[in-house]
Amino acid sequence: MGLSWSLDADSRYNVSEVEDLNQGRLNVTLHIAFVDWEDAGNYTCLASRSTALSDNASKTIEVIVRGGLEAAVTIAPSYARYYVLSGAQLQLNCSNSGQTGELRWYKGDINLNSDNDTRLTISNEMSGGMIHSILTYTSADTTMSGNYTCQLEGSGLSQQSEITVEVISITTTDAQFQNGTDAFLRCQTPELKVLIVWMKDKTPVKNLKPTENTTYVEHSDGTLEIQNPTLDSIAVYTCTVQIQDATSQSLEVPVMLYTQLEVLALENSTTVLLRDSVEITCMVEGKPSPSVTWLKNGTELELGADSRYNVSEVEDSNQGRLNVTLHIAVADWEDAGNYTCLASRSTALSDNASMTIEVIVRDTMDDEFCFKKDVLLRCRADDPNSNVTWLKNGTNVSELNSLSKTQFVEHNNGDLKIIRPKRDIAGVYVCRYSDKNKMEVEKNVTLFAEPYVLPFQANVSLTEQGRVELLCRVLGYPRPISITWFKDGVEINMTEERELNESHYNFSEAEGYSNARLVIESVVIEDDGNYTCWASNGSITRGNWVLIRVRGKLAPLWPLLGILVQVILLAVIISVSEKRRKRKEKAEDRSTASSVRVKQDTSSSLRHRGRQSKVDPQETSDAVTKL
Repeated sequence: MGLSWSLDADSRYNVSEVEDLNQGRLNVTLHIAFVDWEDAGNYTCLASRSTALSDNASKTIEVIVRGGLEAAVTIAPSYARYYVLSGAQLQLNCSNSGQTGELRWYKGDINLNSDNDTRLTISNEMSGGMIHSILTYTSADTTMSGNYTCQLEGSGLSQQSEITVEVISITTTDAQFQNGTDAFLRCQTPELKVLIVWMKDKTPVKNLKPTENTTYVEHSDGTLEIQNPTLDSIAVYTCTVQIQDATSQSLEVPVMLYTQLEVLALENSTTVLLRDSVEITCMVEGKPSPSVTWLKNGTELELGADSRYNVSEVEDSNQGRLNVTLHIAVADWEDAGNYTCLASRSTALSDNASMTIEVIVRDTMDDEFCFKKDVLLRCRADDPNSNVTWLKNGTNVSELNSLSKTQFVEHNNGDLKIIRPKRDIAGVYVCRYSDKNKMEVEKNVTLFAEPYVLPFQANVSLTEQGRVELLCRVLGYPRPISITWFKDGVEINMTEERELNESHYNFSEAEGYSNARLVIESVVIEDDGNYTCWASNGSITRGNWVLIRVRGKLAPLWPLLGILVQVILLAVIISVSEKRRKRKEKAEDRSTASSVRVKQDTSSSLRHRGRQSKVDPQETSDAVTKL
């Protein structure tokens, strides 16, 4: 349902709404701060519902403005007892029409107009034939409770109006969201007859549509219990305290179910080039979403006063954060400083978090060599129209294009692009231009290159007492400050070598380093291993390695001895095999001879037995006869 008053808009008009749940009605009040003659007229309160029903209802009230001696002193608000929240603004407006004189404020017997309380301000003015006196305390506390009187003095008539102010404290307790844990929001009032109604997004929680799991329970002690809260439950809730007396005043206090507030940044500082655009981004985590303010060196930026500053916000729902970016269209020297991204929530919690990012403005920008990547060196003259030229070792870079495959391209904005760069071109370049006074200016711009140890030619193999020499060749800018040798991960200490008067490892000067060359005059078997040369510029260390294989003195003979042993073994095998063969043949000969003799004896025996077995027929006949 929408409500509107059919009168032209005026900044002196204000509307307040209070829902009376007991009566089931909405009390809508139109306030006119200072009544003037032109405020007389018919005021219509029009209620309408912009739904398919499209019904409406209205009520017209006539306001008559009168002047003259009969006009009385009035105080707004018009409550006999006015309740104010501790910490809130206390403001009383006293007015009188048709009278001359001065309005004065009293609290009891104390003349507040003469009071030196720094918390109090009283302003007097004439407007539309009326005298106005406004009493204001920026932040109320319980000492301000009492009876206030506004009295018209100096008019020949004694007129006054009184109001009782009571400053009360409502204690609230916020709750931090924890998944799977019930949340309790608390709202405690002094010993007054009150009705506490909890609201979320201006809707009573009891009227909220139920969700699958979350349940809201309002307890009689002013506690709101949120059972099974979800991320959707995170919000600023309103504890509405309805005072149950003749005034029927309502006080609203925010109470928050929140997640921890945190501000992050990708980097603590950023370096920008003169006249380039700048973007500084902070990532704000926390619900309800806070308001974000940007400060420079502790002072809030007035974004509307400087078109070079602009702020954009992008909500990253996947990460649950708000990305806030401060844009500076064209960087100038005065833009250097510390920028603070301040996130705050102006609720009872009053928490805040911040991140400070340093912005450094320069007129030159270095670069670093990266293999197979183009290089960009940057320079900005004070005068944008000045021509910038680049030199290396006193030679214009345009003359270097014909010397190698590396190409130097000078841009009109002062940039130098180096295409297909090599590591050995690292160093200091000079950008030259004329300033606004036509004076020649030179600025150094550095192309850095981290240390790089060139690969050794090949692994080394040698025999005992042989000589080996290793040379460590190093590139990089700034030039590496030291070289260190290691064998199998253990440093070869030059100092210890000298103290022990040992000369097994000899170091000598090369490539500008005292120990770049490592020499072993007479290697031994123990020298076999992995040798690494490390180069360091103080912050970065890089290295390369070579493998040394050492063989014993007899190593060349081993192949011959191996062949000789194989020949001897072969001869022995042949000899043994031959002897075995001969023994086998002799055994076979003896076996054959024995077999022949056995056959001869067998034949003789058989012949003898044959002769014995032959019977004379006559003998047989004689024997039969005898029987």
